Amino acid sequence: MDFDSFDAVATADISADELTGTAVYGSGDEEIGSIGDILLSEDGTVDAVIIDFGGFLGIGTKPVAVDFENLTFLRDENGGLVLRTTLTAEDLEAAPEYNEEAYLSAPEDNSLIVE
Repeated sequence: MDFDSFDAVATADISADELTGTAVYGSGDEEIGSIGDILLSEDGTVDAVIIDFGGFLGIGTKPVAVDFENLTFLRDENGGLVLRTTLTAEDLEAAPEYNEEAYLSAPEDNSLIVE
């Protein structure tokens, strides 16, 4: 994939509905998952995305919460949305599996923060 030809998208220009199902590409430009869900803050803004990682055809996937800050969204030549991140498959494998109760009590300990 030639990401250099894609257009950057401001996160404010992306709807919550559009995020679900977006392909996620890792640091080696390989597809490492897709956005399965979004987590909203109390004021209604996107706080994190849940990346469904691993598995096959949605079976056996591991959901991982990833902080919304510092994620890079792009549009391909057909207007499709993709997420490009510095995370690797190994990062997602090592991350805690998303658990709603744990996330709500301590989001910083139960999500990945991309630097």
